[in-house]
Amino acid sequence: MRKRRLALIAVVILAIAGMVWWYVWNKPHRDVSNEKSISIGADSLFARYNSNEADANKQFLDKAISVHGVVQEIITNQQGQPVILFATGDPIAAVSATLRDQPGIQVKNGDRITVKGICSGFASDVVLRECILVTE
Repeated sequence: MRKRRLALIAVVILAIAGMVWWYVWNKPHRDVSNEKSISIGADSLFARYNSNEADANKQFLDKAISVHGVVQEIITNQQGQPVILFATGDPIAAVSATLRDQPGIQVKNGDRITVKGICSGFASDVVLRECILVTE
């Protein structure tokens, strides 16, 4: 009787874990295009994180933000997505914006642009994800 009860509990726990896994796996990505965002310059955003990361996280982490500035470099990440690095005034640090699917983007080094994305925090660069290019 005790073994049956333990087996039943194990099956229930596995079923719940499976449902949670399925929900997380199929959860849609956040779409920032229709979200209200905080607007800030790339150099100002980097300066805020560089001076006080905890306070900057309170204001920007996991929030939609529009970042404007000068493109320092455009690279491609391991998933093949374009990543725009904004100039910050610091020669070894940048604001990194990973663009989601936007084929045919015509951006080059030195352009002044605005992207809108979700702030993921600070890891030597300020990191933005799920970004879209904003046309003004």
